[in-house]
Amino acid sequence: DSGRKRLIVSLDDIRQTEEALARSLVDRPLEHMMALNQALRELIKEERPELKDDESALRRYHVGIQGSLGEHRVTPRGLVSKLIGTMVEIEGIVTRVS
Repeated sequence: DSGRKRLIVSLDDIRQTEEALARSLVDRPLEHMMALNQALRELIKEERPELKDDESALRRYHVGIQGSLGEHRVTPRGLVSKLIGTMVEIEGIVTRVS
């Protein structure tokens, strides 16, 4: 994983307490993911002061999202233009890797 660290956040947990936030996260992930990644890095700076000034080390930390995406769960053929800019889950079987 080339030294990357990921904090996994459950979309289902967010949905239980903040339905509007969960919907917004799926519909406009870029807005939220940038803020979530920045918040994670600020937390790391507090918890690991030795990394405070090491931007290359801080860039290894990212937030990941897991959970049900509902109508945004599609097959490769189901990828349509209306999903551009949204969070999607691709369902399928890998038959060949190059």
